[in-house]
Amino acid sequence: MSSSDILMDIFISYALFVRDPGSNGWIKEHAIKVCGTLCKDFLEGKEVFHLL
Repeated sequence: MSSSDILMDIFISYALFVRDPGSNGWIKEHAIKVCGTLCKDFLEGKEVFHLL
């Protein structure tokens, strides 16, 4: 399993859980964190698999 597979799985999970923002408000903060750190590093060619 590659880093891209794991990142894709994270975003699919976001899409499934975001339907109920009342009980899943943490998703917004977590998505911002992942996009601001792991995705940026991944797109720059850095290895992020060990950070997940």
